[in-house]
Amino acid sequence: QSRGHDIVVSATLHDDPAVAAVLAGLEQQKETTRLHGLDRPVTFHRLGVGRNRPATGVES
Repeated sequence: QSRGHDIVVSATLHDDPAVAAVLAGLEQQKETTRLHGLDRPVTFHRLGVGRNRPATGVES
C-alpha cells in the first residue's frame, strides 16, 4: 500500500530490464509482506516520487 509520494511495484516489474532505466533515478526500498490467501511472503519495491521530484522517463 502506498504511503503517499511513492509508488509500489511488484518485484517482477521492478526486475524487468526494460523498466530498469526508468526506475534508475528513483529512491528505492525493497520490502516483503504477507498477503492474505498466499502461502509465501511477497516482495515488492517502494519507489520514492516526492512532490518536488521530477518524473523520470515521462514526457510532459
